[in-house]
Amino acid sequence: MTLSLVRAARAIAACLSVLGAITALALAGETPPRTVAPRPTAVPFAALEYRNIGPASAGGRVAAVDGSDLDPYLYLVGAAGGGVFRTRNGGATWDDVWAKQTVGAIGALAIAPSDRRTMWVGTGEAKPRNDASYGDGVWVSEDGGDRWEHRGLERSYAISKILVDAHDPHVALAGVLGNPFADSRSRGVYRTTDGGRTWRQTLYVGPASGIADMDWDTTGKLVFAAVWQFRRVPWTFTSGGPNDGLWRPTAESGGRN
Repeated sequence: MTLSLVRAARAIAACLSVLGAITALALAGETPPRTVAPRPTAVPFAALEYRNIGPASAGGRVAAVDGSDLDPYLYLVGAAGGGVFRTRNGGATWDDVWAKQTVGAIGALAIAPSDRRTMWVGTGEAKPRNDASYGDGVWVSEDGGDRWEHRGLERSYAISKILVDAHDPHVALAGVLGNPFADSRSRGVYRTTDGGRTWRQTLYVGPASGIADMDWDTTGKLVFAAVWQFRRVPWTFTSGGPNDGLWRPTAESGGRN
């Protein structure tokens, strides 16, 4: 008899032994002991585990994500080199809404808080690795991501953050990291009040200092911008310097100055 048959015979014998014990208890008028269910944990969501819901592996690493308080199932995902994907069912399925664009690197995404159909994309990956790709400015969709229109900042190279006014989908701030390989006056914070058709630079710190991140309070008046002095060459990089730090407007002006 082979080893596998021996193991199978032992398993069958063990099962028969258990069945015999249960039968004996039943004939004696006793019930087999019940298994006590584990008590629920007192910590909410302690057993919650994350799982991958897409959009597959297209575009490599994820560079930006945004959702909408108006629709809990609507999200945008921007890939470092693979464009923008949209889900309208909480991640069960994804649509490639960026396939027709000529630039694939994404740095920032924003869905207007007051209008979920108005979506902003800042191109150019803003995490300056040695293989990060560049963008061509800002794009806006006013039909939920089906069609896109270019809205300026062509020389930005990489955009790290877009903030959209809570009440007006045409008012926004764009944080430009810029080209990590060269000096540029295109870095800094820009403000638009007409949906990106015109922009005004409201913060410029230096030719090698761009915006790494940016946020504002719930009123949209108090803005903080993280300025990063950075220079990359193919074999190394220099991070930090006298022209970086945390900046805010001189008044609660929503980034006007």
